[in-house]
Amino acid sequence: MQDWRDALGESAARSDEAAIAPFARTLFRSAPRPAGVVRVHSRDEVVAAVEVANRRRVPLYPVSRGRNWGFGDASPMREEQVILDMSGMDRVISVDPDLAYAVVEPGVSQAKLAACLRETAPRLWMPCTASTPDASVLANAVERGWGHTPYGDHFAHVAGMEVVLGDGSVIGTGFGQSAPSSTTYLSKGGPGPSLEGLFSQSNMGIVTRVGVWLMPEPEHFRAFFFTLNEGGSLEEVIERLRPLRLTGVLQNPVHVYNDVRAASFVESPSPVEQAAGALGPDARRKLRERHAVGPWNATGAFYGSRAVVWANSRTLKRELSGLGSLRFVTPQLLARVERVARPLARLGIGAARTVAEQISRAQAPLDYLRGIPNDYAMAGCRWRVRELTDPGALDPFANSCGIYWVVPTCPARGSDAQRLVDIVESVCHRHGLDALISITLLNGRMLILPVHIAFDRDDADEAARAEACHHELLDAVIAAGYPPWRVGNAGMPALAHTGSWEAVARIKKALDPRGVLAPGRYGTEPPAEPDAAVN
Repeated sequence: MQDWRDALGESAARSDEAAIAPFARTLFRSAPRPAGVVRVHSRDEVVAAVEVANRRRVPLYPVSRGRNWGFGDASPMREEQVILDMSGMDRVISVDPDLAYAVVEPGVSQAKLAACLRETAPRLWMPCTASTPDASVLANAVERGWGHTPYGDHFAHVAGMEVVLGDGSVIGTGFGQSAPSSTTYLSKGGPGPSLEGLFSQSNMGIVTRVGVWLMPEPEHFRAFFFTLNEGGSLEEVIERLRPLRLTGVLQNPVHVYNDVRAASFVESPSPVEQAAGALGPDARRKLRERHAVGPWNATGAFYGSRAVVWANSRTLKRELSGLGSLRFVTPQLLARVERVARPLARLGIGAARTVAEQISRAQAPLDYLRGIPNDYAMAGCRWRVRELTDPGALDPFANSCGIYWVVPTCPARGSDAQRLVDIVESVCHRHGLDALISITLLNGRMLILPVHIAFDRDDADEAARAEACHHELLDAVIAAGYPPWRVGNAGMPALAHTGSWEAVARIKKALDPRGVLAPGRYGTEPPAEPDAAVN
């Protein structure tokens, strides 16, 4: 570690327990402990850190903010790796209100970018995800995360990466390869091959800044909430939504949640229910009654002129007719109802209290759909936890939460969606765990089906079952022809060693010849062998 201290400062590199502990904890059953931590605050310091890693043959594991919960957290792939902590690189470098983009570093959180926009460009919406507001904007885009606005495919809405390669050299992608360039952040194009994809879900380089496209506030915004009737068909819902997404009537990624996933945002099951493993049909029916949710529940929104929004609303209402209940909500309507309900609720009037609670529950999804980050969905991390150490905390580490994600994809057909749901429920229930499922119509052709495998980390048996469930489910969906959209650290070994992965390894060798950047992450190459102790 002394070489990094010499290059970056005495306090920049540490291997003591206090420094390592935040990067050794995990929401998995277990994870490797890093060999040390190196903190950087600029692109030049990243370059210096990589140069030392090459000289000493010690692999680095880059971390933006360490909130990649359920996919790897802040922990490394392997124990010999040293964390490169980039949370101190937290500048919003610029915001262009005319061309609607911001340039951010890895440490910029959703909350920080949102606050910056409120001050400098309040008519621009950021593409947020339903994770903690403390999550990195850049990292989520680079990992191909998804959100709720029409810019919900986050990687599709960034351009102009600045990247430090494994040999310490720095490149720009797209139009940023030229200097000077006035169009670096305006398109993924540029002369020659498009390189941005090489640095998405990869260990090819370290992205130190990127341009994030922002959505101009529309003239009118109207959210919708759909609840499928008891006994209703998921297949029919998908078949009716797909044409609307393909034709642009539905502009944003519509999210569809099963009953346990919807309930997980507001309630943890009782120990009695948990004792029997996965909730059975009767328990799920009672859960739906308790929270007024259906077997499947969808959220989305309409954006544009008032005429377009109302026309699209009528189309959706017609297409979903007979399947369930459909409610439309605007921020203005929510505010009016709240003004009436809140005072009555404080007086103890039961009906008003119920309305006030429903308003509170509707506000968070409404905010997501407008690019306003919040931590509402984080409550779902507590689904299996028996006793909450800190009931007021939504940080999953505060309450022994355990999470694995499996994120298969499938064609946007009702039959495929139902087949995939059947596979997921069969595997999860076999391990005594609930299948917390959401379905995202990222576009009109393909669905993403994120499966949240929740468990109590204080229960050793349940943690072992959750780990086994993750591995079996990932293998099962791949075998069934539903490959994953993204994979967490625990799932890297499941990636098939096909010809394309061999090509990836050859590119990796060219860009990172000594293999010092996150060996084992989205790649098949062996780790670099350290030639000196890390101390």
